[in-house]
Amino acid sequence: GVTTGSVRYIKDQADLEKIKNGEVALFKSLNFDNVNKLKNAGGVISQHGAQTSHQTILLRELHLPAVVEVSQAFDKIKEGDIVTIDGSTGNVWSWTVITWLTLAVLPHASVYSHGKVIV
Repeated sequence: GVTTGSVRYIKDQADLEKIKNGEVALFKSLNFDNVNKLKNAGGVISQHGAQTSHQTILLRELHLPAVVEVSQAFDKIKEGDIVTIDGSTGNVWSWTVITWLTLAVLPHASVYSHGKVIV
């Protein structure tokens, strides 16, 4: 799926409670305990992770667009930036700074991994 929203940094459990409806959660590393608290999120970006991890499978079940293993995500995307993420193509666009993050394209998946930053 595709979503556009404001980025919310998630550094600890307290940050999960602050997610507003439709925000895109940005994690350094997504873990299993976080997934169930993402019901208000519009999508997920994670600097670490894997396409077949338990967490990303749960994200698919929640129908949340997600892009994982995006190197330098915290360096290129700032909290409050407006981003569009496409879990079907693995693309992340930051409309605030006009940065394009692109990932390997794998057919028929809603969560992508192994990203690299293209500025």
